[in-house]
Amino acid sequence: MVELYNLFIIRSPLQLMNAIEAKEHFSTKNNILLIMHDSAIENSASTNSTQMQLVSNLSRFDEKIDFYYQSKSKFSKLSSQAKLIKKLQQKNYEYIFSGDYGIINQLIIANLKVSSIYLLDDGTMTLATHANKLHPSFKSPLGKQLKLLRYKLFGLTIKQNGLVNLFTNYNIKPHGSEQIIPNNYNYFKKIYAQKAVMDERIYLLGQPLTSAKAISDENYLNYLKKIINYYKKEIIYIPHRAEIISDRLKALVSDRFTIQKNEGPIEIVFLSRNIYPMHVVSFYSSALFNLEKIFETTTIDAIKIDSKDLLRYHDGIHLCYEGMKNTRINVIELDVTSIYEDNN
Repeated sequence: MVELYNLFIIRSPLQLMNAIEAKEHFSTKNNILLIMHDSAIENSASTNSTQMQLVSNLSRFDEKIDFYYQSKSKFSKLSSQAKLIKKLQQKNYEYIFSGDYGIINQLIIANLKVSSIYLLDDGTMTLATHANKLHPSFKSPLGKQLKLLRYKLFGLTIKQNGLVNLFTNYNIKPHGSEQIIPNNYNYFKKIYAQKAVMDERIYLLGQPLTSAKAISDENYLNYLKKIINYYKKEIIYIPHRAEIISDRLKALVSDRFTIQKNEGPIEIVFLSRNIYPMHVVSFYSSALFNLEKIFETTTIDAIKIDSKDLLRYHDGIHLCYEGMKNTRINVIELDVTSIYEDNN
């Protein structure tokens, strides 16, 4: 009888957290964790590897593979990816769980013998991936098709291998016969959340909206000021790991608003510190969806960004807010007009 393995492909702390939950939910054995170290992610957020190590301490995998992109030349990058795939081809797989649906992940899936394929949540990007790349009518852009053809030089196939299902905490309707398996974070709730102590302070989760050019520095600060005025309680601001803390943001610090260092995925920070947050606020952070599942009595608020304040990503951000329907997340629209007037 052929021995079967299970492969988990991840590149971020959140994806790793969802991989752990999938491993426990599906009760898999012979688990291989493949960590894709993307230089773009590492450079924009130097704490990425450190935070993944923090998360990996929460559950054990049977084997771990660290893959580092070789970017000296396009050929060396393609060659290193092909070598990785050929190494993985030495085993047969029952499940492949992929943290995202980028080119290298698709190639790995296409070239391995596997029974079932599941996409793990990659934050709110999952909503866009499912609506676009996984839609039956989706066709890859010509540029991407040409890029994929290069892998044929290494004896790899570029044809999709089987139906991609989802293990997700989002309310997603399936395309055709794909399976949508709910991720309710039962493992983390059972092991960690039950012993957490209630914390009445408001935790405000920052997002790298200005560095992503989604909103101007001025408007981001305007929203933070309005949030501080709106809640009138002690607020702990947790910046995103890729967020740059400006001097103007630091100037908001007071006896009621403090900035706390980002030490990892906020879900893991709460659980590892035995904190049960009673009130969490952000904009459209994927953490809101996760925390809603893990901490079932926590008040979760999403501050809606007015479309006129957005510089880009209108459709994707709108999709995130739409995804909050039929959840416990409260979408709140704040009037920032008074802030604008105060600044003039």
